[in-house]
Amino acid sequence: MQWYWWVLILVLALALAGAAFATWWFLFRTKSPPPIGKKFQCWYSKVNTWPFDKKVLEADVDKCAKAGVTGFHVSMMGWARYDAWTPNWFKLTEKMYVLLLGLCRRKGLWLFAEIVNDNMGSGKYGDPKVPLSKRMPEARKLAEIVKKHGPKNVIVQPVGETQTAAGAAFEQECVGIFGGKFPLVYNGGTGRPGNIPAGFKYRAWHPFKVTDKVPSDAIVVSDTGSIIVQLGHGLEGASKPDVLKKWAQHVRASQCPVCCYYVFKFGGHDPDGIKALGEAAK
Repeated sequence: MQWYWWVLILVLALALAGAAFATWWFLFRTKSPPPIGKKFQCWYSKVNTWPFDKKVLEADVDKCAKAGVTGFHVSMMGWARYDAWTPNWFKLTEKMYVLLLGLCRRKGLWLFAEIVNDNMGSGKYGDPKVPLSKRMPEARKLAEIVKKHGPKNVIVQPVGETQTAAGAAFEQECVGIFGGKFPLVYNGGTGRPGNIPAGFKYRAWHPFKVTDKVPSDAIVVSDTGSIIVQLGHGLEGASKPDVLKKWAQHVRASQCPVCCYYVFKFGGHDPDGIKALGEAAK
């Protein structure tokens, strides 16, 4: 046999070995999250500050996995007000999203990714007063980042608090973008939807107070200014663990599938808050 045949055989063998290793790496380095609806779950979030600090993000996800918190919620445009939607901003967002997605897949957590929020342009909480209707190309780029890196362990909320024609239109675009491969969450009706429209699998509900009655079929997210300050030390502080645990238990008693604690401007690591959520989920 000529020498070049041996070279060809060696190359093919190496290619097959590489493919086998890649398959092993994917299957054994990832863990599926628990199915939604079978058993009550608590999720944690760093909606606006998640991309800022790699070490804090890693500590958050690690603590969630150890405490029994099975999901991590972020907004893809959550730090838009700190930047000007530049090409570098998109690169950094994708880089941190890939990091977070890898962490969630290794630890067996859901990554609950909101693409945009339809309260953009309100001017509240440091918002730069640019409405979603002026950011549609950028919103599509964010959706494509999520789509590109695959559906495993990912659940997507295209729009938070849908209240404009632009928000409603983008929701429908995302039904096509994600093509039935990603579970979609509806949050229309300014955060308290009355139904789950076609193309969506779940609805998210934003209560105003820790004592609010919540729909039993909803993913309950503490995403209103009033409940944020009830559960935490202001808009920028860590949680009040005892209050947080009691609220999560209230959501559990309402027969909801998921209670998600919404961390607004706090950028540090809050192990006590994560622990409280895990205790409520046991």
